[in-house]
Amino acid sequence: MNTNDLQQPDVVVRGRHLDLGEFWVEHVREKTVALARFGLDITGFDVEVNHETNPRQSSQAWQVEISAFTHAEPLRAKGAGDKAEVAFERARETLEQQLRRKAKRRRWSRHGNGATAKVARLLRG
Repeated sequence: MNTNDLQQPDVVVRGRHLDLGEFWVEHVREKTVALARFGLDITGFDVEVNHETNPRQSSQAWQVEISAFTHAEPLRAKGAGDKAEVAFERARETLEQQLRRKAKRRRWSRHGNGATAKVARLLRG
């Protein structure tokens, strides 16, 4: 199957009480769609950006929450930082780790019909 045949998941980027630049929104969409490579039937992503105006919270002023919607359950990751880019990268890395673990759990099974050929051979002896 060609990778172009796969349907791209929808990505919704929204800012809470702030205006996001079109260049940054496109960058977020490209980086977020790349997370669909784990093959978990992701139907869509929701990226929410929030900015805290309190000067005492300047190191965590930007908060980004990314939600990935699969057929089973949604996965969520949050990131915070002094810049929107830093907060987005932290949230993206966290979500990528979750997706990687979920894909690995689907791929490896020690018992039953879901066992890979290598594991099945090892169990048979």
